[in-house]
Amino acid sequence: MTIEQKDYDFAVKLLRDLVKVNTVNPPGNEIALEPIVKEAYEKLGMTVEIVEKEKGRANFIGKIGNGKPSIGFFPHLDTVPAGDGWKTNPFEPTEKDGKLYARGVIDCKGNFVSSWLAIKTFLRTHKKLTGAIYLLGCADEEMGSEKGVEYLLAKGFRVDYAIVPDGGHLNKIIIGEKGVVRYTVKSYGKQAHGSLPEHGINAISYLISFLNELESLSLKDLSYDPLFSGVTRNIGVIKGGHAVNIVPAYAEAEVDIRFPYPLKKEDITERVESLCKEFIAKNKKAKIEIEDSLYMPSHLTSKDSELVKAFLVSAKELGRKIHIGTMGGITDAKHLALYGIPTLVHSMDEGEDTAHMANEFVKLENIKIASALYTYDYGPMGAELLRNIRNLWWDFFVHKRDDVVGLDASLISHQEVWKASGHATGFADALVDCKNCKLRIRADHLIEDYISANLDKLESDVSEEDKRSIGEGIIRQMKETMKVEGANTEQMEAIIKLYKISCPNCSENKGDKWTEVRKFNLLFPVHMGIVEGDQSLAYLRGETAQGMFINFANVVNSTRVRLPFGIAQLGKSFRNEITPGNSVFRTLEFEQGEIEYFFDPETSNWEELFEAWKKSMWDFVTRELGIREENLRWRPHTDEERSFYSKRTEDLEYKFPFGYKELWGLAYRTDYDLSQHEEFSKQELRIIDPQTNKKIKPHVIEPAVGINRLLLMALIDSYEEEGQGNRVVLKLQPQIAPVKVAVFPLLANKTELVEKAQSVYKTLKQNISGLVMFDDRGNIGKRYLAQDEIGTPYCITIDFQTLEDDTVTVRDRNTTQQVRIQCLDIASYITGKIR
Repeated sequence: MTIEQKDYDFAVKLLRDLVKVNTVNPPGNEIALEPIVKEAYEKLGMTVEIVEKEKGRANFIGKIGNGKPSIGFFPHLDTVPAGDGWKTNPFEPTEKDGKLYARGVIDCKGNFVSSWLAIKTFLRTHKKLTGAIYLLGCADEEMGSEKGVEYLLAKGFRVDYAIVPDGGHLNKIIIGEKGVVRYTVKSYGKQAHGSLPEHGINAISYLISFLNELESLSLKDLSYDPLFSGVTRNIGVIKGGHAVNIVPAYAEAEVDIRFPYPLKKEDITERVESLCKEFIAKNKKAKIEIEDSLYMPSHLTSKDSELVKAFLVSAKELGRKIHIGTMGGITDAKHLALYGIPTLVHSMDEGEDTAHMANEFVKLENIKIASALYTYDYGPMGAELLRNIRNLWWDFFVHKRDDVVGLDASLISHQEVWKASGHATGFADALVDCKNCKLRIRADHLIEDYISANLDKLESDVSEEDKRSIGEGIIRQMKETMKVEGANTEQMEAIIKLYKISCPNCSENKGDKWTEVRKFNLLFPVHMGIVEGDQSLAYLRGETAQGMFINFANVVNSTRVRLPFGIAQLGKSFRNEITPGNSVFRTLEFEQGEIEYFFDPETSNWEELFEAWKKSMWDFVTRELGIREENLRWRPHTDEERSFYSKRTEDLEYKFPFGYKELWGLAYRTDYDLSQHEEFSKQELRIIDPQTNKKIKPHVIEPAVGINRLLLMALIDSYEEEGQGNRVVLKLQPQIAPVKVAVFPLLANKTELVEKAQSVYKTLKQNISGLVMFDDRGNIGKRYLAQDEIGTPYCITIDFQTLEDDTVTVRDRNTTQQVRIQCLDIASYITGKIR
């Protein structure tokens, strides 16, 4: 996504207009911004509500869309003038090098404008919004206090996720503060009378001694996230009382103890109270009481939460620096956390002292805002990775076999092709709509999500009569596989009603406000012809398989193939999915690698062929792509979900972050497809056995895989973080890595090093199959880390020793170990490693 110039121009104008209004003098006159903020909200298509708790202290709430999940941006709209180091006029912003400078802009009004740009660009790119976005321009005193947050939430402003911009950048990812529990520690002594203070008991001395004991508070036997690094203690003012006769008989102190995720208050209180008991046991005269007066949980669930992962992805795509650390002092996030709203803050790099209205923005689609993502574009690295996987698949299943030939069939096919295959009438998903929030969802997905969360209720909540009405086989399948493939629309509708499955998107539909389940054809129609009325109906292909069946006779007549043999095809397919999602796992446009393997059922054992194809598929995924076997499994289809013409179907499944899902399907389709096309085309689709001259209509075994799913699996399986996220590395197999080797001069300002590095780079480009990269930006350590993130297996560095003995260092991505190689041997060395 890019920001349109007209949006950026308006953002600059918006910022200028906001900064020109002094909301500091008189204090709390944010209401003066009303016409400016209203115009901004209207350009986003938002409704606007003004909450004015006190005169002048206005909070502006903009909203667009309904449903869940909802995301709220929480920028402040007041201004705090900066110090004397600023050389710009107080309320007149200036532009320089693509940045906008003005007093106090970055901390307040600039964040509002950055949020506006993010939302504007998202809405322009993704027209259909099923979730909700809020933009809250707030007064600091409102969001900066617990009561202020409580007041706004009481007004109905509540979101699923909150984003607090603190600097307008996405330079630093800050994932939350430690939990905080505050204790009031009270110490009681004894008043001394007359001139005998030694008879008294000094409450303060025991209090101080106990506070020192708190330094020994340990969590070593508890499990917590090392990112949050143990406990810290802050001790407030110590108060003493009744000091007339020197010996204070009462004293107290406030103690804040901050503790790591995922510990709770109870974990800390138990240890504090245990320390107290031990202290009293050692100091018989001491009397200590402890009361907890404040508790705040960690702001975010963990660094592995979906929200944080989404920001990390966004930041990388924007080329921003990444830093993960705990957060301190962001009061908005603290108080939102009290109400169970996960919050993420993004802020400036340390040491940067410029006010910057960012022209980068968070990619909101990565935060699962429930928009409909239709297709995905692959950037330079993604395109290389996808191409390498394609080429590897073709090489493994076509070039390296003697019994498979290739084909490239048309993307558009006549409607008769899809009538013959059954797709025109039977290629459909069952959908259902929520009458309340209008959510449209696949009925099987709705049911399967319910099953996974309520497996124990499948039988306990239904009678024997209900089971029989749905079908014993369907109920059994639901329990054994947590799937409802094979169930018809009537059965799915009965299941939704029987279990009262509620809407995942709204709270109104408790299972009683669904439309009837109905079929939705997945084929994309295409009308061919330039004159309306004379146009003929065709379809974008829903699978690549049909092109191989209708070209079967052409392949047989034009080549020397003999049974058994296969026809392979790589290419795009299109399905009008109801609910695309999970990144590139399910999209409307995707790439398939399919093989139709034809054989004579009288001379070939189909079960042996089936097992041989299972082994080939497993070997490709584990050996060629390097996927870990523990993340893979085979799942046979049940009788209910298997297609009627298939004798056996199994899925090779991968353990994605969203569960085990189909990666690669293998089906024995008998002669169904060739028979159908024979019937509809009235042409014979047979092959003659040269030994017997017998005409044979072959049977087919079909292995079919989504190439995009192979890519997604490879990324997930190879992604590793080392050193608490300081090093992110994609340990991709060298054969599929986007960049095969990167060449660096040690220093970019040494001409002799750069010239030698360029010479090595050009030689490798001529001799290495795959992308070779040259990089002389920044220091050598950062260059290594950048290549690790894109999965480059080897980096070559030209240093001063190279100029002396013509050797270079070759660094291995996985081990980070380096070896020295003669320049003449580099190409053969790298080629041998990446095969």
